[in-house]
Amino acid sequence: MRSNEARIAEVYKRAARLRRERGRRRVRAACAGAGAVCLALAVTFAVFISRVPSERPKAAMPESRMASIFVENGVLDCVIVAVLAFLLGVLFTVFCVRLKKRAAEKEKNDDRKL
Repeated sequence: MRSNEARIAEVYKRAARLRRERGRRRVRAACAGAGAVCLALAVTFAVFISRVPSERPKAAMPESRMASIFVENGVLDCVIVAVLAFLLGVLFTVFCVRLKKRAAEKEKNDDRKL
């Protein structure tokens, strides 16, 4: 038979394990939500850019300062969407890494208290 102290210690260990699992689920959910928001933003921006008229006045763009591939072919829209998607991906990665580090530090501090 176990003593009451041993039972209480086991209860505390199990509670700490359940808190860690709940925290990990929250981190996963936050990362998944952030990924969904980034994807939705990229798709929304791509749709918005594709609906904006691509006819730009030639007088507004001096040809000596713009690459002809961007002026004539309408590739500028795709480049803008690609750059935005890349930046959103970088922000998403940084967010998830910081969130996981913070969760790991919190878990480490919780383990010290036991």
